[in-house]
Amino acid sequence: MSTIAKTHQPTSTSPLIDNLVIRALSFRNMGLQALPIDLGRFPSLEHLDLSGNRLTSLPDSLARLKHLKGLNLANNPKMNWPKALLLITECPALQRLSLADNNLTVIPGEMLHISRLRVLHLDQNPMNPFAARNAMNLPESLRHLSVMACQLAEVSPQIRSLHRLHTITTDTDNDHALEVLHHMLPQLRVAMA
Repeated sequence: MSTIAKTHQPTSTSPLIDNLVIRALSFRNMGLQALPIDLGRFPSLEHLDLSGNRLTSLPDSLARLKHLKGLNLANNPKMNWPKALLLITECPALQRLSLADNNLTVIPGEMLHISRLRVLHLDQNPMNPFAARNAMNLPESLRHLSVMACQLAEVSPQIRSLHRLHTITTDTDNDHALEVLHHMLPQLRVAMA
């Protein structure tokens, strides 16, 4: 699907694009600094992969993707995250989000407003997602959190608000942090990778 966007620069009158119902679109590992297409032209889009690029912002047209369920923004370390996440909050169906490998040191407060988010990947970011300044920004709707190669030094009591969280994927060897997590969230299953 990304081949269409890359080889055929669509115009607003392009019948090739305008008459298609596209549910998934990938621009993975293309080195893009900006998207070459208006995402709002794909109102049925459910999955969008923008990982492995050099994006600094997301287009405003992302807010028109009312059916978007999955968004992969992994490995876009130049992104303006507070602004991007504010735009992402306009996607009411979003359930899966990957922010892996983006050099994030904190979870922006805007994350809290992604109200239907079920699965979040924060892998390979130099942060402790369970520190107080981060735990308070995780949406209560979360069910699965992946924190591979993240620091798990402290666990804030605020993590208790994540009563729907049932799985954490991690590679930590910090047994104390895992014990504290399990004590605060007894339903939690830790998947070691």
